[in-house]
Amino acid sequence: CARDEKEARAVGQTKWQEEAEQTRGVSGAMSLTFDVTERIPLLLVHGVCHLLGHDHIEDDDYEGMVAEEERLIGELKARGLLGGGLGESGGH
Repeated sequence: CARDEKEARAVGQTKWQEEAEQTRGVSGAMSLTFDVTERIPLLLVHGVCHLLGHDHIEDDDYEGMVAEEERLIGELKARGLLGGGLGESGGH
């Protein structure tokens, strides 16, 4: 039935939005774009965080890394080096 299909799509979309809202840092930004030219800078931010000694294996490590990713994403956006909607899924 068309009504059931429409309802199932609405539930799926709501679930996807909830999951995207819970994701922060580079993961959150990556969930908002599929354009390779926007994803490459995000992957570079993620890699730089690893080079600076951050990791995301344990929850505490994840929180520290995400905070640094969000700080770097915000800095890049402020300097006009990263596109508009990226990195806005988390709390800056």
